[in-house]
Amino acid sequence: MKRFLVVLLCLASALGERGETRAQGKAEQGKAEQGKAEQGKAEQGKAEQSKKEPDYNGKPLKDWIKSLKDEDPAIRERAVEALGKIGGSEVVLPLATALRDEDRHVRERAVEALDRIGGSEVVSPLARALRDEDHHIREKAVEALDRIGGSEVVSPLARALRDEDHYVREKAARALGKLGPKAVSRLLKALDDDDPRLRGGAAEALGWVGPKAKEVVPALRDALKDKDHRVRVQAAEALWRVDGQTREPLGVLLKALKHETPQVRRDAAAALADMGPSAKEAIPPLMDALSDTDSYVSAHAAQTLGKIGPDAKDAVPLLIRKLQEPDTFVGQHAAAALGGIGPAARKAVPVLVNALYDRDSYVREKAAQALGQIGVSDQETVRALSGRLKDENKYVRQRAAEALGQLGPKARDAVPALIQTLTKDKDKYVRERTTQALGKIGSSDKEAIQALNQALKDQDSFVRQRAAESLGQLGPKAKDAVQGLRDILEDKDAFVRTAARKALKGIDPEAAARAGVQ
Repeated sequence: MKRFLVVLLCLASALGERGETRAQGKAEQGKAEQGKAEQGKAEQGKAEQSKKEPDYNGKPLKDWIKSLKDEDPAIRERAVEALGKIGGSEVVLPLATALRDEDRHVRERAVEALDRIGGSEVVSPLARALRDEDHHIREKAVEALDRIGGSEVVSPLARALRDEDHYVREKAARALGKLGPKAVSRLLKALDDDDPRLRGGAAEALGWVGPKAKEVVPALRDALKDKDHRVRVQAAEALWRVDGQTREPLGVLLKALKHETPQVRRDAAAALADMGPSAKEAIPPLMDALSDTDSYVSAHAAQTLGKIGPDAKDAVPLLIRKLQEPDTFVGQHAAAALGGIGPAARKAVPVLVNALYDRDSYVREKAAQALGQIGVSDQETVRALSGRLKDENKYVRQRAAEALGQLGPKARDAVPALIQTLTKDKDKYVRERTTQALGKIGSSDKEAIQALNQALKDQDSFVRQRAAESLGQLGPKAKDAVQGLRDILEDKDAFVRTAARKALKGIDPEAAARAGVQ
């Protein structure tokens, strides 16, 4: 009997356990189902959230659109910027409306926003922006259409060739030139238009298509006889760009260079400057043009002589004279031209050294650049360039450092000034050029190597890269920098890492091998 009771108790216990297990299973199943339901709700919520109106900085799209009607132009301007960052087709119409805003800043931001969005849907509003009263806005609209590209922008860009502003027309011409064959037929038709601005713009655009547009050569030759002087000039430059020959274009341009209208002479001088070395047959007329009463003509003539290079050495005395005259606009171009002529302009060095102290920073900058290109490294030149490393203008300091590097080992006296500039100058481009200069000069002075070693830690990656390259140029003399170079083998910038590996191998091959540099 007792045995029977024990069996019953065991059976009851087992059944109880099974019941608990089943209950537990049901509970767990319920929890799982509840979890799935909650997860489904969460996903549904996320989906609904994703369908919600886009926003920027926590403000929904519809509110930004409302802000376009605010009385405060600053708020309207911020609204336009926000729409550009939100993007999408739904903001195109509001932005198109903003192109009619009374405030030019709002309209300008609207063009920038449409440019940011891009695509064919913004072509139409950007085409309307080409009629804006502000030429800066029209210019930005042309740039935006240029970035979009494709056959649909040909029409609006071709209309922009009529624009009253030279820069708008020029950018439209270049943009059409990039489109190549897509724009050629439209441009050829425009060469017969009654509007000389459109004819000239079409010729210029065909020039930017380049040699692949050989079929337009006959039309451009006809345009050389256009009744409008400026169209003839534009056609001449275009013919040179497409066909490569200079005889016919130079004939037209040199005749225009003596035209009674200053603007025609300017256009001719600018076209000759674009031709550069191809215009060397025009050296005598260009030398005459240096004395033109119009500063722009004189400056472009100097620019062309500099691009022609050593062949223009006969112009050096005249360029020296222009550099010494009060007109600093012509003076800076004269200085640059002397640098372009190079060592053949060595007679100009004393005048260029004096120009390093000119009150005009552009003249000082171009004089420093020219001295580096001419390459005369006498004591006075090195001293004067070293002094410009402290110039108040960062571009002058950059050019001075660059020029000292071009002078090479003969500029060794400038090393202390370069070291000081490298360690103290706040402009990263000045520091970059200074590191390069120290490498080209090849100074193995302990102080120079220490300065370059310190530059390996510069916050700017270009400076670190140039410092490594300059140390590499010094070879085994820069052994004190080995550890510094090892420290940047894992630099976040790939160019810095490459420069460090190369420098380390050149300075100490064994140390490079130990560091795992192959």
